[in-house]
Amino acid sequence: MYQPYSQNSYYENYYGQVYNRSNYNPNQPPNAYYPNGGYPYGNPNASSPQIYQNNYRGIQMIQPMKLDEALSKSSYSSSNKDIILEAILDNFSDKKENKVYFQSSSNDKIFIISKTLSAKLMNKSYKIPIVIHIPSSYPNFPPEFYMLKRAKVGINKVYFENEKIIDVNTFKINTDKICPFNPSKNNIGEIIEALKKQFGSVFPIYSDKTGNSQIPPFGPNNPNFRNMNEVIVESEKMTNKQVHDLIKKQAKDAVISKYNKYKNQYKMEQNYKELKTINDIVRLRAGNSLNGNEHPMNESINVLKDIKQRLYKIEYDLNQEIENSKNIKKTTLEKCDDLIKIKDDEDMKFLIMKKILEDYLIYLKKGYERKIVNFDVMVNQTRALSREIFTIDYLRAQRKK
Repeated sequence: MYQPYSQNSYYENYYGQVYNRSNYNPNQPPNAYYPNGGYPYGNPNASSPQIYQNNYRGIQMIQPMKLDEALSKSSYSSSNKDIILEAILDNFSDKKENKVYFQSSSNDKIFIISKTLSAKLMNKSYKIPIVIHIPSSYPNFPPEFYMLKRAKVGINKVYFENEKIIDVNTFKINTDKICPFNPSKNNIGEIIEALKKQFGSVFPIYSDKTGNSQIPPFGPNNPNFRNMNEVIVESEKMTNKQVHDLIKKQAKDAVISKYNKYKNQYKMEQNYKELKTINDIVRLRAGNSLNGNEHPMNESINVLKDIKQRLYKIEYDLNQEIENSKNIKKTTLEKCDDLIKIKDDEDMKFLIMKKILEDYLIYLKKGYERKIVNFDVMVNQTRALSREIFTIDYLRAQRKK
């Protein structure tokens, strides 16, 4: 794992001529790398439609699109759209730092985010623009992070010489070196926070006056945003996190009810007093042996003390939850069954089978591309699985009729 340089050693290295001016320039970078106040195609908060300016050329942006509409037209799997919706709403709803775009004109219809991070250099705060691609196979494959490539912008060699955190040619950020992606946690937010901390320790970019002054070509590190729909980051749907919070409140009410029932039924307070009396007796009888070594009973006493402290904490937490629950009004969780009810169990089984086969096809394709699976096996398996998917679709259609 990469260990960031401290600020003191960083500047000592610079002024000790470790970084010469052809590789790193600590002078103040431009306030923004764009000619229009820090935005790649003009002010995104202006009314639409409008003409944005990109390097003094008039370019008209494509009409904005709502998040739900963009998701419905995207290349993402239907079973993963809720995960992507939650990731975007949780991490990119702040319009000051994020601009979400939908790449609708490409075969791979995905979301691309233009994000601005802030970091300090010589006690001054500067903006660091990055680009985040959410691949069509997300979360099976991690998001891709890039430094935004612009004319006369170079990468600090600390990031590519030893640890190879940033590719000096593609500007791609190897986030595994800083914070690995965890698909089960959907931890894009953790990766972004780790990047902020890393860039705050060692500034990643500099004004390269010796480099190419031409506008770089469009690519993953410099997307053509003018050919994309800007996304309005709002949704009428409930994310998995919101549903989880509602169910969590309902579960708390159920736990409190059960606790009160068992507390009275099994006389927990009386039993606790008896255990406390036994503990006091054992504590008085325990002591040190004659030869000065620790008595064996002391180890058991320490275990009992630890258990007692945990019981205290559990009791305190439950009492707090009981007090808090007195002021909680009933919510739509009373209709929780309506939110999670499955109308047709058999159709749901077919849908799960289809999803498993589709995921297997994806991994089969990746295995062939990486030469793990040979061509004949890939073709035979693809044909067989495709027939299975066709059969499942046919059976589902017959059930609906």
